[in-house]
Amino acid sequence: FWLKWLEVRVRHHFLSRVVVTRHRGLCASLTVAMADQAEKELQRLRRLPENKICPNCQKKDTLVGFSAVCWQFKTFVCGECKSAHQSFSHRCKSVSMSNWTMAEVVQLDERRGGGNRLA
Repeated sequence: FWLKWLEVRVRHHFLSRVVVTRHRGLCASLTVAMADQAEKELQRLRRLPENKICPNCQKKDTLVGFSAVCWQFKTFVCGECKSAHQSFSHRCKSVSMSNWTMAEVVQLDERRGGGNRLA
């Protein structure tokens, strides 16, 4: 009984980021393969040249790209513009400190209407 309860709690807690596998009735391992794949794709999108220019203030980031995403517009923004967006109650997510699902990362792709080129 408690194993099933633990399994449900773990799945609920990680919101399908973690896949629970069972071996002989025990939780054998927790894998984050989907999270790793989403993280790789997010970093790839972050490093695109058009996503290294803030669509609001035109500030350029020459290293790895901006560390925040304005979720309403699906754009990568600099730290100052992130604060401005949050003051307008726009949801902003951190690239490094937030949990990302593959569905969210796919929405940031230019082919799905995201990214800084269209902004």
